[in-house]
Amino acid sequence: MWTKVPTEVQFSLKQLAYFVAAGEAGNVLKAAESIHVSQPSVSNAVAHLESVFKLQLFIRHHAQGMSMTTAGGAMPVTSTVEDSPTCMYQPQELQQFAETTDAYSNG
Repeated sequence: MWTKVPTEVQFSLKQLAYFVAAGEAGNVLKAAESIHVSQPSVSNAVAHLESVFKLQLFIRHHAQGMSMTTAGGAMPVTSTVEDSPTCMYQPQELQQFAETTDAYSNG
């Protein structure tokens, strides 16, 4: 098991936006291109969120891209794509989600 996420927020809206973009694109490079950032920025944001929540959010298929795990797909993060991606979240809701999800759930 893992310990609770401290009460201070250890992630940013930008990291959540990158997570949503990666989930929508199913590919880190395509996600980066769609939000006009570098590929390492998206990869690092996803890795950081996985570390903070101690959950595997994506299954990497190497050349075939990636797909969300059950935990990744269930993350209480919403995206509205109109003019630009927007992430809205409640830190307490994300913390509660992580606490009730099996550590490093892969699917």
